[in-house]
Formats: sequence, C-alpha cells, structure tokens
Amino acid sequence: MFELGFLEIVLIVIVAFVVVGPEKLPKVLAKIYKWVKKASSYIFEFKNKIDRELEISELREEANKYKNDLLSAHQKLNEMAQKDVLAPFKNEANNLSKLENETKTQVNITNSQVQFSPNFNSGSAVTLKKDSAKSELQELFNKKNINDEVKK
Repeated sequence: MFELGFLEIVLIVIVAFVVVGPEKLPKVLAKIYKWVKKASSYIFEFKNKIDRELEISELREEANKYKNDLLSAHQKLNEMAQKDVLAPFKNEANNLSKLENETKTQVNITNSQVQFSPNFNSGSAVTLKKDSAKSELQELFNKKNINDEVKK
C-alpha cells in the first residue's frame, strides 16, 4: 500500500521530533509501533479467515460433486440390477405361475389325489390313485412334451 523510502521516513522522523519534542518522541513512536503491529495482526487474521472460508467452500463444492457422482452411480447400479438381475427371475417366476395355472386347469380331477414329483419334465411326473385319471393325465403330459419338443 504505502511505499516509503528512506528519505520519506527521515522526513517523518524530523517532523515528529519538532512537533512532539525529543522527550516524548520515544513514547509516541512506541505507541505508533504498537498500533501498527495490532493493525497488521488484525489484517493477517482477517486474511487467514477469508482463506479458510474459501478453502471450506471449495471443499464443500467438491464434496457435493462426489456425493452427486455417488448418487448417480447408485441409481445406475439399481437400474442395472433391476434390468439385468431381477428381470430374468421375475420372468421365470411369471412363467412358472403360468405353467402352474395351466396345469391346474388341465388337471381337474374330482375325488382323487394327484401328486407331482419334483422332476416334472423327467417323465415320472404323476402318481394317481384312480386308473382312469392316470391315463387322462398321461395323455395331457405327452401332448405337453410333444409341444415342448416342437417348440425346440
């Protein structure tokens, strides 16, 4: 701010020496030095606070950027999981429920118990208590197996 050369400082000291006098000059210079030192410490402290605030605001902006990046990545992963992982399972569950409903409508036997083994497509699929129901079910399963082979 102020650029004082050697000649300006000497001139100020001579004027102060004449105005204040030689006895009070050291005390006045000491007070001026203390004020200048306090003012420079306040200016230095103020500058440091501004620098810290700027640094904090930059860190906040960077943290918000990372937060937004993480949220978008999380959303993309959820979408991929829904599309690529869960969708085939949902389709298979729907297919199984459709197959179950078709089987229930095809096999409508009254007063008899039908038990399905876990290996539905292996051929030993049905055990029946009544002979007539057994033959009807075997025909239905044969038709289904033929339809499956034709689709393949």
